[in-house]
Amino acid sequence: MSRRSRFTLLCLLALSAVAKGPPAYALDVAVAAGPKAPAPAPVKRKKPFMFIMGDSNIWGHLGRQMQPSFEKLGYRVYRRGKPYSGLSRPDFFDWIDKSPFLIRSLTPEVVVIMLGGNDAQVLSPLRGSDAAPIPWEDEAAWVAEYERRVERLVGVLASGGATVYFLSPTNRKPIYARQAMHRIIGAQRRAVERTGLAVYVDTYVLTSHPNGEYIAAGEYKGHPVPYRYNDGIHLSPPGAIALRERLLPLITTCRPPLLSLPIEGDGDEEDIEKSVGTDSL
Repeated sequence: MSRRSRFTLLCLLALSAVAKGPPAYALDVAVAAGPKAPAPAPVKRKKPFMFIMGDSNIWGHLGRQMQPSFEKLGYRVYRRGKPYSGLSRPDFFDWIDKSPFLIRSLTPEVVVIMLGGNDAQVLSPLRGSDAAPIPWEDEAAWVAEYERRVERLVGVLASGGATVYFLSPTNRKPIYARQAMHRIIGAQRRAVERTGLAVYVDTYVLTSHPNGEYIAAGEYKGHPVPYRYNDGIHLSPPGAIALRERLLPLITTCRPPLLSLPIEGDGDEEDIEKSVGTDSL
């Protein structure tokens, strides 16, 4: 072979090698042997915010038992209760009027509300309405207006995208009070389910024996204790603990576990008080 022929052959082999590139396995080996990329840092998030609101049960022992329990689950909790309040007497206290401000100020991920135990009375007109009061005795008109108020309130509470749990009144000793709660709970349940924006939790059932009687007493740390005060309506501390233990699984199972989430910072109650104002309620 002549010198020119050998040179041409070498050039063709070189071009062929360049065109083919390195073997495929060479790139794999280089990557495998290189330094490993650092694992991504866990993304921290602030505690999800829960707003617990309602009547004397939330102001009193049940609310005081629920708040630290949810805080241990990873929630930042703000609780606001108003004894004797409900939806019947906006002239006394108007949850429908005050809730838009509270929801805008707090922007909670979860809202837990309990009321209705004080609502077996005349329905006073809402703010700005010139409608006549509706007496308790006018059942059809009373139920229709009460359901409208429940729907309106649930719409406000869910307006920021929060998951809303609407708790019914509990069972109670006086016969007239039990009968009144049947009407109120029925109206609440229908209204809440009609909105499709909240979960209705029947605490009447949770505070009843299988025969329908209210649970008056139980045990706490091995000792018999009353679950109600002498009126047979308001929960005692042990009664509140017993109801809390039944409520927590119903609410927490509807949401992903929070203990697995990295938490950033602690709740600052003073900041919340400043945002809503102690006189707002």
